[in-house]
Amino acid sequence: MSINTIERVLWDIHHDPHLADLFRQTPDVLLERYGLEPAEKDLVKTLDVLAIANRGASQMLLFNAWLAIKGPGGIPEYLGQMAGA
Repeated sequence: MSINTIERVLWDIHHDPHLADLFRQTPDVLLERYGLEPAEKDLVKTLDVLAIANRGASQMLLFNAWLAIKGPGGIPEYLGQMAGA
């Protein structure tokens, strides 16, 4: 499993609003571009931020990608996931 590829996906989503929209609408279409393994796709598609962080991804990058996808209203959910709730 390559955390670098997962971080690239997160960076692209955070950096490009069009990719964030594509992820919200059809995540599989976006994720096919990156050659992720099935387990990696599942982590990103489900936004399992705690599992991604536990694999070594930058938590700041995770948070920024989360905001790009969910918006500020999703912060409580993000914090709950990161706390293991």
